[in-house]
Parts: sequence; C-alpha cells; structure tokens
Amino acid sequence: MLSFVTRSRAATILILAILVLTFVPLTLRPLFNLNEGLYAEAAREMLAHNPLIPRLDGMPYLEKPPILYWLIMLSYKIFGVGKFAARLPSALAALGTLLVVARFARTRFREPLWPAVILFSSVGFYMMSQLVLFDMTFTFFHTITLLAFYAYIERPEEPSRLMLAAAASALACLTKGLIGIVLPGLVVIAFLALERRTIRGLPFLAAWGVFFLIVLPWHIWMMQHVPGFFDRYIIQEQFGRFLGTLKPMDYRRPPFYYNFEHLLLGIFPWT
Repeated sequence: MLSFVTRSRAATILILAILVLTFVPLTLRPLFNLNEGLYAEAAREMLAHNPLIPRLDGMPYLEKPPILYWLIMLSYKIFGVGKFAARLPSALAALGTLLVVARFARTRFREPLWPAVILFSSVGFYMMSQLVLFDMTFTFFHTITLLAFYAYIERPEEPSRLMLAAAASALACLTKGLIGIVLPGLVVIAFLALERRTIRGLPFLAAWGVFFLIVLPWHIWMMQHVPGFFDRYIIQEQFGRFLGTLKPMDYRRPPFYYNFEHLLLGIFPWT
C-alpha cells in the first residue's frame, strides 16, 4: 500500500511539474525567432481576412498548410492576440504527444511513465513545445500515425486503428505537407518488409479513403481560388525545397551531418 501511495504521489508531482514547465514559460519572453513572428502574424491575418488562405502582409503565403494557423486562430479567439495564444497550440500538442505515448506504453511496459518522462525531458522536444513552429503539432499527428498503425498490427481484427493512423497522417500532411505521409510511409514499408507482412483488402482501401477525404478538400479549394497555388505550394515547396531547386532559394543547404548532429542534441541528456 505504501508503495502504491508513493508511486501515486510521485506521478502527481511529475504531472504538475510538466504542466508548470509547459505553460508558465510561454509568456516569459517575446517572440524572438523569425519564424515565430512570421507564423503568428500569418494566423492573425487569416483571422482578419480569410481563414482558408494563409496570408502575410496581405498576400497569400503558400509555404505551409493551414492546421497550425487554424489552431493559433482559435487560440487568438479565446485568449486574444498575443505570444501566449500563439504558442499555446505547440504546448498542447506536446502534452497530447506525451499522453499518447504514455497510453501506448501503459499496457506494454512495466514502467509506462518512463517513455513520457524521457520524451519531455529531451532538449529538442521541450524546446519545440515552447515555440510557434509547425514541428510539435506535426510530431503529435506523426506519433499517433505510427502508434495507431502498430496497434493495428497487434490486433488486425480492429481496422479502426488503421483508420486512425490514416486520419492522423492526413492531419500531419495538413500541418507540414507531404512529409506527413512520406515519413510514416517509409517507416511502415520498412516494418512490413522486415516482418514479411502485407496489408490488403478492404482495410487498406478504407484507410486510403479516410486519408484522401481529409487531405484533399483544402488543397482542391486552394487550387480553385488561389492562382499559382499548385506551382508554388506543390511543386516548389513540396518538391523543390527537398530537391534544393526552390526558387527563390530561401535557405542554405545544411551539411550531410546536420540531422545526425541535431538528433544527438535533440535527445540530450538521453543521447
């Protein structure tokens, strides 16, 4: 009984610490990053003009899809335009990711809180939870995609898990573009190949139906209402940025070790 009480108290303290460390710092500093100001302003202009078309200085801003902007707009509606409201979606996405990981771990590990603790205390994860960037919202949907898919592999008689994975992948695409299907797709393909498994039949087709039902409407609407959307957003931002042919080039191509170096830093102190 003492052990149970001690563990419950430790869990309560841990949860309170996570909440304090997540929400309090949101208001302690101005928007200091170029992208923070850019994305916060784009959401404000969408709120003032058209909620479907991302804008910057009154002009369509076609670098990123709309979900983070929509979440910031909702936050502005509730809390007013400001740094706390702009950063709140990232903080909530971080907490959502922790909950998803803890729930997944609860029935699979002896100490289900440890994965969430390690994740929250990793430098990169915590930093992204405090910034007006697309990364944490994308991480939330991407995590659901992979864990829901794995849950389906465990129990293929429950296709709703595969539908959840497809829906989360579509929302990841509406958060940060094609990487929302490419990244989990590569993981899934590698997993199925190594495990020598396949997914066929109605669940496979239904999953793609769910994906396209969510991801297509905004893209079709934008192509119909915003001249040049297909070339700028699909060709330039989705393919040109990856291939290094974006025009105009608005970033410097990093060295080959960039991702490895940031991975080691991002998971510190668990490196």
